[in-house]
Formats: sequence, structure tokens, C-alpha cells
Amino acid sequence: SLRNFLRMFMLQISKFTENVQDVNEHDGNELLNVDSDYSEIELENFEVDHEDIDTTQLVYCDNPLQTLRCFHLLLHAIREKSPFQHISSFLINPTFDYMSPNQPEPLLERKPYLLRYKIFEDFQRIIFPDTIINRTVFDLDELTHEIYPSGNSADCENESLKPDKYFCNLKPNLKTHSSLRSLSGPIQLEIIKNNPLTFESRFESGNLRKAIQVRSHEYDLLLNADINTSGHHQWFYFQISNMEPNVPYRFNIINCEKANSQFNFGMQPLLYSMRQSQKGQGWIRAGTNICYYKNFYVKGLSSHKHYHTATFTISFPHAKDTCYLAYHYPYTYSLLKNHLQHIEDFLDPSIFYCQQVLCSSLAGNKVPLVTITSKEIDEKEKVYVFLTARVHPGETNSSWIMKGILDFLTSNSEEACSLRSAVVFKIVPMLNPDGVINGW
Repeated sequence: SLRNFLRMFMLQISKFTENVQDVNEHDGNELLNVDSDYSEIELENFEVDHEDIDTTQLVYCDNPLQTLRCFHLLLHAIREKSPFQHISSFLINPTFDYMSPNQPEPLLERKPYLLRYKIFEDFQRIIFPDTIINRTVFDLDELTHEIYPSGNSADCENESLKPDKYFCNLKPNLKTHSSLRSLSGPIQLEIIKNNPLTFESRFESGNLRKAIQVRSHEYDLLLNADINTSGHHQWFYFQISNMEPNVPYRFNIINCEKANSQFNFGMQPLLYSMRQSQKGQGWIRAGTNICYYKNFYVKGLSSHKHYHTATFTISFPHAKDTCYLAYHYPYTYSLLKNHLQHIEDFLDPSIFYCQQVLCSSLAGNKVPLVTITSKEIDEKEKVYVFLTARVHPGETNSSWIMKGILDFLTSNSEEACSLRSAVVFKIVPMLNPDGVINGW
């Protein structure tokens, strides 16, 4: 359980503490100052056999700094109400610092007639149904049902994480083609030899609901859409493993709702490889044969509105790697809380910084309100400026901009000091934490 996980995590940290001297002094002091957190969790009563522990299956860490950052995030989430969904095995998605590139990221040039070619491939499913596998390899509804067999919210200890609010009663309104219903259809002998990819999305901001193997190296994906809106969903974030190296895999996200997408204008999805992260590589743009088009799945049986497909092909460089795919650079609710705590812990005493709770969300998550100004000048002589971000939870770029704003306003630069002397900043960095946590 969680205590076992923490014990294993602490053992893994002990492996790296001897090498922590290469971490700069500021970060090292910040991350290593967690003695009080150990006592709060009270792990000393736990007995764990060191030889039976395989920590690499639980946490992926590239260096001492990243290991301690993961642990720092985890402890902060435990002290307060953890936003993590109830999962059978505790997973940590990559939340390590993203470094801005030195130059604008290039746009991918789309091949002529690519869209027509992809649509023809979809028609081949109808014309040649025997060539289609249609095997479900990941189903969040089934996994949720295993944890909460009755589908009753009383099975959930935390009121804010009741599955019936977000998962158990979500019925897909897809008018699926007959080929998608024949999940136990014929499979060719050579396809059986190919092990399917392994998918996972039961982590913060993950939102893959179902993965269906269509062909040997092609998968249809269904996302968990926002239950409170329609027509705006575009965010995706999930984990992939058990891949073959240098093999092109095609992914089709078939329940997109927007009429058009930047995927038609050169944007690429983001890829994070655990193997590559050991070499210092973080999130990168990846994928070829990318396009976005209207498909033949209908929104509701009586609706004339169709879903759209976002399709892309990715070749993974390593075998049996663990990778993450995302629409944009992820920025989670836990990462925000950790960042706000970091600012408060290392704040210049001359800066007025106050973190309050504006309100609680429908799921019980706290919506933070941050006030930043100077202490010297009376606030009656200042103007008030309100800044907000993440109204739409899938727009993670706004959180990265807000992170830069917070870092700037709490810095000692002359511009920041002048602003604090003239302005009282009221900042709500994440207006929709429920949507961010659930990957909407």
C-alpha cells in the first residue's frame, strides 16, 4: 500500500544520497529538508525486506535531484488531501522541470494527400473486416469496476475521489461501427506473435479511457472527456510500455471534439522516454503522418455531429521502454502546490506573499489564491491586478506562463520591485483543479 511504497521510496533515496553533492546547494537544502515529513508519516513501525524490493518498478528516477523532487511532491500531496485517483499500483508521472528551448520549435511539414490516405485506410476496415484485430488492451471502466465492484460511492474513502462522480457512470455516446463491436473477431497467426502495447492512465492528469488494437501496430484510443462541457476537448496524456524498437506505431484518438486542430498545421505531440531521460532528455516533439479529420463516429444516436480523429505515428527508440505521450507539456495540480510552497519557503522577507484558499472545488480540491505586493507601501495607494489561469484544464501552456509570472513577481529584479511597489497582485493560478486532475 502507500506506506510500503514510501518505505521503498526512502530506500531508493538512500542509494543516491552519497551522490547528492553534485546538486547545487540551494536545491539540495530545499529537497533534503524533509525530516519532519518522515516523522509525520510514522514509517518506523514498518518492517520491509530489502531483498524483496524492486524499486525500479515503482519509481523512475534519473538522478538524485529528480528522486528527491518526486519524494518531495509525494509528501506534500500526503500532508494535504491527495488529488490522486484511487489506483491499484502507485504510479508517478514525469513532473520534472521543463526547460524552454533556445529557439522556436519547428513545425512539421505535412505530406501531400496524407489526409486522403488516412481516410482510405479507415474505409478499409469496412471493406476488409477480417484484417482487423479489434482487441481491447486497456479499459479504464473495467479497471475501475474491479476496485469498486458495486459502483457505489460508499466504497471510496475520500469524498472528493468518489468514482461515481467521474468514472462509473460515464457512458460513451459513440455510435460504433460493427467492426468495433466484434472485439473477439479473427486474429491472423502472425499478429498473435506480436505482443500488444501496454497502456496506463491512472495517474494525475492522465485521461486515456480505452485502447483497442486495430492492426498489428495500430491502436484506436478513447479519451475521458469533460463531463461538464462539449466541443472543446483536446487534451490527452497516457503511458505506453512493452514496445518494439524502431517500429512505427499508429495511434488514432477517435473521440476528439474540436472542429479543427493545430495537428493540421504542423504541431506534433509530446513524447517522454524514461530511457532517454537517463541521458538528460526530457519532453520532445515527436511523431509523423499527423493529421486531424472528421470520422464516422456520431455523438449520440440522434445527433448529426461527428467526432474527429487525431492520428499520428511514432517510432520508439528503445525496446521495453516506458514512455508518456501528451498533447502539451503537462502541468499538474500537485506540481502547482509544490511550486507555491517552494516560493513561500525561499521568499525574500521584503515581499508580501500570502497564499489563501479561494474556495473548494466540487470534488473538494482547494483552489489557491495568491497575493503578492511589497510591504513598505500602503496598499491603499496601489492598484489591484487580477490574474487567472487554467479555466480550460487542458491548456497547460497557461500554467507554464503563470509559473513564469509567479517566479518573476517574487524575484529581486528592479522591474519586479517596481511592480510590487505600485500593484497588489491577486492571482488564481488554477481555476479548475478538478479538470486538471482528471485530465479534462
